[in-house]
Amino acid sequence: MGETQHGRGQWNSDIISGSITPEALEAMLAAFNPEPPIPEQEYGMPRKTPHQQKQNVKTSTLSLTDDEIKSVERKALPIGSAKVIGNAIYLLSDSYRWLLAANNQAAAERINQIIPISKGIQSIRKQMREGITVTPIQETVKSALKSYKDSYGEYPKDDSLVIRFLRNRPSVFGIYDAMVSPCADILNIANLYNENGSPINGHNRAVEALLFLQQRMLSATPSILSQCFPNEADELIDEMHRNADIFLSEDCAWQLREDFISGNAWGKIDALNASTANETDASKRSKWQYGIAELEKAAGWIPIEDADFSPHSSWIPENIINAWVGDLDGLARPHCLRLGKLSKNESGKWGIRYEGNHSVFDRSIKKYRKASGGQWEAYADEIVYYLNMQKQRSSYNDTETFNREHDENFKLPSSLPGRA
Repeated sequence: MGETQHGRGQWNSDIISGSITPEALEAMLAAFNPEPPIPEQEYGMPRKTPHQQKQNVKTSTLSLTDDEIKSVERKALPIGSAKVIGNAIYLLSDSYRWLLAANNQAAAERINQIIPISKGIQSIRKQMREGITVTPIQETVKSALKSYKDSYGEYPKDDSLVIRFLRNRPSVFGIYDAMVSPCADILNIANLYNENGSPINGHNRAVEALLFLQQRMLSATPSILSQCFPNEADELIDEMHRNADIFLSEDCAWQLREDFISGNAWGKIDALNASTANETDASKRSKWQYGIAELEKAAGWIPIEDADFSPHSSWIPENIINAWVGDLDGLARPHCLRLGKLSKNESGKWGIRYEGNHSVFDRSIKKYRKASGGQWEAYADEIVYYLNMQKQRSSYNDTETFNREHDENFKLPSSLPGRA
């Protein structure tokens, strides 16, 4: 067909020279094998959309579905409601958007079981007020509670993981109803309400006495009980000692469970321990020790690795943060503290508070200036960005990864002085 000349063309390419003969053309045509034609009926067919595998993408915010919007309009989906998607727990905000509250498989599994239990108890309460038989729902809820205990070892009301979730998010709606045991009155009594829909008074005499004094803003001390109930004070006090829902405060005033457990639990524990140490009356000591145990259970002892806190927690003192930043077992970044201590200003923003006078380079004016001791300033450092929950400004740091790693480092047993 022609002569090939290697490297003789432009940019050292090969060129073919010579004449094309009829025989050569016929050989080329004989060797040509065209693609099969496309049938005409396929031209009118719509393009097929390839199947895409469904992806579970966890986002911090979700919009309401059409059904949820209708539920909000019917006032059936209040603010604070919870829902679970995969391992993520979302709460409904006051702007009617689902906000990510937790991304924890263990918590999500529990909340997913608790929500229908809570809805069942809400249905029981509603039907009791309407005078409808609730026995089938009561049995269903008791069965669900027993199944929960079989799975996790405790009822929801005693599950430390659920208690911690509620303590950190007190505004959640639709979970507290499930904090009961199968022996609760609402799951065993035919109706807790009278024909007017008001709760039936099923309290014993000791509880009625405490409610009587509570309405009159009187403390239930022995002297007040003797004044208000002169003929039955001793009998009431004996009943209060026996009742598991009545407690004795450190100043010897009787209180209902909801009043005793609320407030500063650890402060009450310290006061009760001090009272118990000096008390010779065995019945008082026993009641105080019972109160201490119930307060500790309510406060919830949890391992530090499971505690829900980080350097962003407002209750952590500045000296702890500075020790963590500079200590070799913490972040080991003493250079962050060479000019002073990391500190918050009056609006709660982290920066540096100078110790002594320094000459610092000001990038805005491109020259050095004086900084006085005690003066607070914003500080350009990745640790300060992290403490202020700002986006990292270095292309080498991914903000989400940086934050997660430093949160975990802060909770290590050896990361702070005194934890080793």
